Amino acid sequence: MRLKISESKVIVVDPALHYSPSDIEVSSGEMYDFRAWGKWRDASHVCGPDGWCSWIMMIGILFNRVCFTRYFVLCGNLDKKESASFAIGSSRSSWRPQMSSIPPQETRHVFFFANDWCSMYGNN
Repeated sequence: MRLKISESKVIVVDPALHYSPSDIEVSSGEMYDFRAWGKWRDASHVCGPDGWCSWIMMIGILFNRVCFTRYFVLCGNLDKKESASFAIGSSRSSWRPQMSSIPPQETRHVFFFANDWCSMYGNN
């Protein structure tokens, strides 16, 4: 699905999935704004799209899918490629798809996920 200028779409992101589909297609040169709200659970931690972290868990963010980004921050990527992942949180304005990930005249699908260790989605 291609969004028109100023069009919006509500996506429900399941924190237990490695890739929550959005059906949104993007191309090089386009710009997008993201806004997120709601709560989700990472084991016993309840948080919003800006995620959580405590001093005792700080070293673990090295192993998150988007490295050095808090646990359970809302993130996205293109076509399920980890190298094309990006952090969103509760808001991200003027995001442009990475030019190197999309050849001219082609589109890519956006997927969303809660930032966590790849092996830890079972407790969400």
